[in-house]
Amino acid sequence: MSLSIAQLRSVARGEQSLESVKLLEDCSGRIMTLEETASVFALNEAYFGRKPVEKIQKAMDKIYDLVIANPNVNLQNCPEEKALEKAFCDVFGVKSCSIYWSNTPGLGMGTKGPCTWPAARFLNTGDPGLAYGTNANGFYDKNHVMSLYINTNQTLFSEAGLTSAEMTGILLHEVGHNFDHSIWSIIGDFMKFFDIVIDAMTNPINIPKDAASILVAGLGRPVIHIISNADDMIMNAIPPIGMIMRMVGRIGFNIMKVLGAILSPITTVVAVPMLLAFTPFAYIRNLYMRKGEVYADSFAASYGYSAELVSGLEKLNVYMYQDKNAENTFLAPFYDLMMLEADIINTLSGGHGSTQQRSLRMADKLDKDLEQSNLNAADKAAIKKEKERLLATYDKFMNCDEQVRGVLTKSFREMIDNWYAGKNYMFVPILERNLSYAE
Repeated sequence: MSLSIAQLRSVARGEQSLESVKLLEDCSGRIMTLEETASVFALNEAYFGRKPVEKIQKAMDKIYDLVIANPNVNLQNCPEEKALEKAFCDVFGVKSCSIYWSNTPGLGMGTKGPCTWPAARFLNTGDPGLAYGTNANGFYDKNHVMSLYINTNQTLFSEAGLTSAEMTGILLHEVGHNFDHSIWSIIGDFMKFFDIVIDAMTNPINIPKDAASILVAGLGRPVIHIISNADDMIMNAIPPIGMIMRMVGRIGFNIMKVLGAILSPITTVVAVPMLLAFTPFAYIRNLYMRKGEVYADSFAASYGYSAELVSGLEKLNVYMYQDKNAENTFLAPFYDLMMLEADIINTLSGGHGSTQQRSLRMADKLDKDLEQSNLNAADKAAIKKEKERLLATYDKFMNCDEQVRGVLTKSFREMIDNWYAGKNYMFVPILERNLSYAE
């Protein structure tokens, strides 16, 4: 028996009780619990809108104001940072939330950008802490047993130009990973452990490193949270050293970006053919990770932040692979090629997928919501408005607005868009047309 997405949505919002909803039956005829059903039907297909997370957005606005006023402000344990953590606890019912705000230019010194460390689900399946259908906020930890450990970077405000809403959308994505107890997330956790074991077996020299990784994992996420941010903590603890290291970091980041642009003709020629050859293997290898990322993206979209997530991700890409000061220099085509290479890599082999793919998946998610005929008019209107905002942002992404990214990047994105739409996606004619427009 099929359980509709609309029914799941209604239960998740607390509009119906579990007793009033017939759930799926497993192969033995046993009625599955709602948590078990969630591994088959994604609860993230529900659309809740922004109202449930208003408290989070207001707290994020204050964080944003602090950083814009002083890019080097130390956010750790300040009242505004604690208020944001409490807002996540209040909205989602989690026991605790720890957000570390790195201040590392270029996302360097081991920091790769916003991320989270969800609990090891395949070791903790007996008490995941999830109880859907008990709170109007939707996704909710009824028993208050979950802990969130999230990393992000305040330079994304001051240097990459993210708005507070874009950062909220990105962090909602990270929170979504913690609520994903599907079979794919369990496989993902198992694969992390499996990779360590295989690495130790095939590379004996790495056994000490692998043993240390298992030991750290056993100590828990609080230890991982501290170790991963050790460099930044030292810089905060000794401000003069921090000032010098961050200045050197900014210089080094800009130098590496220029070198990356200059070398992009070589790296692209080498990387793209290899990616094409190994794409089938990469696709299989990253299947579980991609499933988890789709879930987390849908989580952010469920709360009305699909457009902000897309624009935030694009700003992060621009920050890493573009230089606005190169617009009228000989380096502009090289930065265009570097962005093209990044788009190709993310499209063909990235576990997250490209920002373009993620945009289209969230649009599909909203379409699925609209297909539910028993949604009321207000809900459908809200979902349509959210999709309109997402598509407007997608149009800007396709046109490479806000930064000059060149015809190569624009043409590749148009090719992928045509491919998904079933249109002519031959790259050369698209490139020729965009070159003629550029002239």
